Amino acid sequence: FPLCMIGFASNNLLPGRLGDLFRAYSVGEKNSLSKGTTLAALGVERVLDVATLVTFMAISIRSFQLPELIVQSSMGTGLLALVILLTLGGAARYSSLTMSVIRRVSALLPQRFERLLTTQGENILLGLDSLRSAHALLKVVALSLATWGIEATSLYVFLLAFNQVLPPEIALLIIGFSGMLNVVPT
Repeated sequence: FPLCMIGFASNNLLPGRLGDLFRAYSVGEKNSLSKGTTLAALGVERVLDVATLVTFMAISIRSFQLPELIVQSSMGTGLLALVILLTLGGAARYSSLTMSVIRRVSALLPQRFERLLTTQGENILLGLDSLRSAHALLKVVALSLATWGIEATSLYVFLLAFNQVLPPEIALLIIGFSGMLNVVPT
Protein backbone atom coordinates (compact mmCIF):
# COMPACT_ATOMS: atom_id res chain seq x y z
CA PHE A 1 0.00 0.00 0.00
CA PRO A 2 2.69 2.57 0.85
CA LEU A 3 4.38 1.87 -2.48
CA CYS A 4 1.14 2.58 -4.36
CA MET A 5 0.77 5.83 -2.44
CA ILE A 6 4.28 6.88 -3.52
CA GLY A 7 3.22 6.41 -7.13
CA PHE A 8 -0.13 8.16 -6.71
CA ALA A 9 1.42 11.12 -4.89
CA SER A 10 4.14 11.43 -7.52
CA ASN A 11 1.53 11.34 -10.29
CA ASN A 12 -0.08 14.40 -8.73
CA LEU A 13 3.23 16.26 -8.81
CA LEU A 14 4.85 15.07 -12.03
CA PRO A 15 3.62 15.11 -15.64
CA GLY A 16 3.12 12.07 -17.85
CA ARG A 17 2.26 9.63 -15.05
CA LEU A 18 5.92 9.49 -14.01
CA GLY A 19 4.75 8.45 -10.55
CA ASP A 20 3.95 5.05 -12.03
CA LEU A 21 7.66 4.65 -12.76
CA PHE A 22 8.41 5.40 -9.10
CA ARG A 23 5.82 2.84 -8.08
CA ALA A 24 7.22 0.19 -10.44
CA TYR A 25 10.74 0.89 -9.22
CA SER A 26 9.71 0.75 -5.55
CA VAL A 27 7.71 -2.46 -5.96
CA GLY A 28 10.64 -4.01 -7.82
CA GLU A 29 13.11 -3.03 -5.13
CA LYS A 30 10.95 -4.23 -2.25
CA ASN A 31 10.09 -7.57 -3.87
CA SER A 32 13.41 -8.21 -5.65
CA LEU A 33 11.76 -8.06 -9.07
CA SER A 34 13.25 -6.59 -12.21
CA LYS A 35 12.02 -3.23 -13.38
CA GLY A 36 10.93 -4.82 -16.67
CA THR A 37 8.66 -7.22 -14.79
CA THR A 38 7.05 -4.51 -12.69
CA LEU A 39 6.66 -2.16 -15.67
CA ALA A 40 5.01 -4.92 -17.71
CA ALA A 41 2.60 -5.66 -14.85
CA LEU A 42 1.85 -1.93 -14.63
CA GLY A 43 1.22 -1.88 -18.39
CA VAL A 44 -1.28 -4.73 -18.05
CA GLU A 45 -2.99 -2.80 -15.25
CA ARG A 46 -3.27 0.32 -17.41
CA VAL A 47 -4.61 -1.55 -20.44
CA LEU A 48 -7.22 -3.31 -18.31
CA ASP A 49 -8.18 0.01 -16.73
CA VAL A 50 -8.73 1.50 -20.19
CA ALA A 51 -10.79 -1.53 -21.26
CA THR A 52 -12.94 -1.27 -18.12
CA LEU A 53 -13.45 2.46 -18.49
CA VAL A 54 -14.37 2.13 -22.16
CA THR A 55 -16.86 -0.57 -21.18
CA PHE A 56 -18.42 1.84 -18.68
CA MET A 57 -18.56 4.56 -21.33
CA ALA A 58 -20.08 2.15 -23.87
CA ILE A 59 -22.84 1.25 -21.40
CA SER A 60 -23.58 4.90 -20.66
CA ILE A 61 -23.22 6.19 -24.23
CA ARG A 62 -26.20 4.07 -25.23
CA SER A 63 -28.30 5.95 -22.64
CA PHE A 64 -27.39 9.49 -23.70
CA GLN A 65 -27.25 11.46 -26.91
CA LEU A 66 -23.56 12.37 -27.13
CA PRO A 67 -21.62 14.01 -29.95
CA GLU A 68 -20.44 11.54 -32.57
CA LEU A 69 -16.79 12.49 -31.98
CA ILE A 70 -17.02 11.34 -28.35
CA VAL A 71 -18.71 8.09 -29.35
CA GLN A 72 -16.17 7.34 -32.09
CA SER A 73 -13.13 8.24 -30.00
CA SER A 74 -14.42 6.11 -27.10
CA MET A 75 -14.98 3.12 -29.34
CA GLY A 76 -11.61 3.65 -31.05
CA THR A 77 -9.88 3.74 -27.68
CA GLY A 78 -11.68 0.56 -26.65
CA LEU A 79 -10.64 -1.18 -29.86
CA LEU A 80 -7.03 -0.09 -29.35
CA ALA A 81 -7.09 -1.38 -25.74
CA LEU A 82 -8.50 -4.70 -26.94
CA VAL A 83 -5.81 -5.05 -29.63
CA ILE A 84 -3.06 -4.25 -27.10
CA LEU A 85 -4.55 -6.67 -24.57
CA LEU A 86 -4.78 -9.45 -27.16
CA THR A 87 -1.22 -8.78 -28.35
CA LEU A 88 0.18 -8.84 -24.83
CA GLY A 89 -1.91 -11.90 -23.99
CA GLY A 90 -0.65 -13.69 -27.10
CA ALA A 91 2.95 -12.80 -26.23
CA ALA A 92 2.44 -14.16 -22.70
CA ARG A 93 0.55 -17.28 -23.75
CA TYR A 94 3.11 -18.18 -26.39
CA SER A 95 6.12 -17.04 -24.38
CA SER A 96 8.52 -19.55 -25.92
CA LEU A 97 7.69 -18.30 -29.41
CA THR A 98 7.92 -14.70 -28.19
CA MET A 99 11.34 -15.36 -26.67
CA SER A 100 12.46 -17.09 -29.85
CA VAL A 101 11.60 -13.95 -31.85
CA ILE A 102 13.32 -11.74 -29.26
CA ARG A 103 16.46 -13.91 -29.40
CA ARG A 104 16.54 -13.78 -33.20
CA VAL A 105 16.18 -10.01 -33.22
CA SER A 106 18.69 -9.53 -30.42
CA ALA A 107 21.23 -11.72 -32.24
CA LEU A 108 21.48 -8.92 -34.82
CA LEU A 109 22.67 -6.49 -32.12
CA PRO A 110 26.05 -6.08 -30.43
CA GLN A 111 26.55 -8.66 -27.66
CA ARG A 112 25.92 -6.32 -24.71
CA PHE A 113 22.60 -5.22 -26.23
CA GLU A 114 21.77 -8.81 -27.13
CA ARG A 115 21.98 -9.89 -23.48
CA LEU A 116 20.07 -6.80 -22.33
CA LEU A 117 17.22 -7.32 -24.80
CA THR A 118 16.97 -11.04 -24.03
CA THR A 119 16.98 -10.48 -20.26
CA GLN A 120 14.44 -7.67 -20.46
CA GLY A 121 12.25 -9.77 -22.78
CA GLU A 122 12.19 -12.54 -20.18
CA ASN A 123 11.43 -10.04 -17.41
CA ILE A 124 8.63 -8.42 -19.37
CA LEU A 125 7.06 -11.80 -20.11
CA LEU A 126 7.16 -12.55 -16.39
CA GLY A 127 5.24 -9.29 -15.80
CA LEU A 128 2.63 -10.38 -18.35
CA ASP A 129 2.03 -13.61 -16.44
CA SER A 130 -1.51 -12.59 -15.47
CA LEU A 131 -2.47 -12.76 -19.16
CA ARG A 132 -1.13 -16.28 -19.65
CA SER A 133 -4.26 -18.19 -18.63
CA ALA A 134 -7.95 -17.41 -18.94
CA HIS A 135 -8.42 -18.06 -15.21
CA ALA A 136 -5.74 -15.56 -14.17
CA LEU A 137 -7.01 -13.01 -16.70
CA LEU A 138 -10.57 -13.34 -15.38
CA LYS A 139 -9.31 -12.56 -11.87
CA VAL A 140 -7.50 -9.43 -13.03
CA VAL A 141 -10.45 -8.26 -15.15
CA ALA A 142 -12.83 -8.84 -12.22
CA LEU A 143 -10.55 -6.81 -9.96
CA SER A 144 -10.45 -3.94 -12.46
CA LEU A 145 -14.25 -4.00 -12.87
CA ALA A 146 -14.73 -4.11 -9.10
CA THR A 147 -12.31 -1.25 -8.47
CA TRP A 148 -13.83 1.07 -11.05
CA GLY A 149 -17.34 -0.12 -10.17
CA ILE A 150 -16.77 0.96 -6.57
CA GLU A 151 -15.61 4.35 -7.87
CA ALA A 152 -18.77 4.72 -9.98
CA THR A 153 -21.02 3.61 -7.11
CA SER A 154 -19.33 6.07 -4.75
CA LEU A 155 -19.88 8.88 -7.24
CA TYR A 156 -23.54 7.94 -7.66
CA VAL A 157 -24.09 7.87 -3.88
CA PHE A 158 -22.29 11.22 -3.63
CA LEU A 159 -24.63 12.71 -6.25
CA LEU A 160 -27.65 11.35 -4.39
CA ALA A 161 -26.36 12.82 -1.12
CA PHE A 162 -26.53 16.24 -2.75
CA ASN A 163 -30.04 15.56 -4.04
CA GLN A 164 -28.86 15.07 -7.62
CA VAL A 165 -31.21 12.34 -8.80
CA LEU A 166 -29.72 11.28 -12.11
CA PRO A 167 -29.67 7.99 -13.99
CA PRO A 168 -26.98 5.60 -12.69
CA GLU A 169 -25.42 5.57 -16.16
CA ILE A 170 -24.26 9.16 -15.58
CA ALA A 171 -21.90 7.91 -12.88
CA LEU A 172 -20.47 5.37 -15.34
CA LEU A 173 -20.02 8.11 -17.93
CA ILE A 174 -18.31 10.51 -15.53
CA ILE A 175 -16.04 7.80 -14.11
CA GLY A 176 -15.29 6.61 -17.64
CA PHE A 177 -14.17 10.01 -18.87
CA SER A 178 -12.44 11.17 -15.70
CA GLY A 179 -10.76 7.80 -15.25
CA MET A 180 -9.41 7.95 -18.80
CA LEU A 181 -7.83 11.29 -17.95
CA ASN A 182 -6.08 9.59 -15.01
CA VAL A 183 -5.04 6.44 -16.85
CA VAL A 184 -3.64 7.94 -20.03
CA PRO A 185 -0.35 9.86 -19.63
CA THR A 186 -0.75 13.59 -20.14
